[in-house]
Amino acid sequence: MAPTGVSIVILSYERLGALRALLEGLLAQDLTGLEIELLVCNNSSAVRLRTSPFITLGRLLGRFPDLKIFNSSHNWLCRVRYTVATLARHDLILFLDDDLIPVHPRLIRQMVDLQTTLRPNDILSCWTALWTRWDDTHLTKVRMGFLYPQTTEVTECDYVGPGVCMFNKQILFHPAILNLPEEFHRSDSAWFPWLTAMELGSRKFYLPSYGMLRVHPESRRSALASLPGFRDGQYAAYKRMWKRGYTPVLATERHQGRTDTPEARAAQSLRTETDAW
Repeated sequence: MAPTGVSIVILSYERLGALRALLEGLLAQDLTGLEIELLVCNNSSAVRLRTSPFITLGRLLGRFPDLKIFNSSHNWLCRVRYTVATLARHDLILFLDDDLIPVHPRLIRQMVDLQTTLRPNDILSCWTALWTRWDDTHLTKVRMGFLYPQTTEVTECDYVGPGVCMFNKQILFHPAILNLPEEFHRSDSAWFPWLTAMELGSRKFYLPSYGMLRVHPESRRSALASLPGFRDGQYAAYKRMWKRGYTPVLATERHQGRTDTPEARAAQSLRTETDAW
């Protein structure tokens, strides 16, 4: 059955200009009858979000007929989005970071249409990576995302950026995900793509989306990635997942030896990046 609506979960942390642009982009979406529930979680004690006729941001928030705002006095970092999503009215969830602005009017509709063709536990994203080589010291990958024009077909991948991804709410209720170990609390992208694959058999897919979103200039404000040691910690977590049993896409039986798949084409044609982990 086709979904009647989607619940959009947005985290906000003192990027009010970016949040305004994101809300404007959502209001400009051509949803063709799709209902939207907006759940906004504010992680900053210095800001209080609310609807108001007297400020631009308040007026924008007030234009969403199904709106929930969570103002927190504590910065829960990225992991709070999963808890908030369990409260959603719709079964279909879209995570959107507050610094990503949808500029294509059919972005959400296209994501929903493609998601309904996937299996119930699968995940769809506009920011992804495919592992091409891995060993005890290094990981090599290729990127596919809305900044890169090369990939024009739906492609299975290893990494999906939780900041712009769609999935069915049911995957959040697995004990391994609801009771997330402390080691994964710092960054959700250290566990979300691989723990779901290992526990639920989730497959992840890239939606060709070049130019359909843009990054707001405020993206660097309070960015977790700018913290010392953050990237090293991420890649160390990726390696732990691999050591604990995650099977990269190109190593699965359905892809081994194939040269005629979107995944094989991506691995052969896109620029590689190698990082120590």
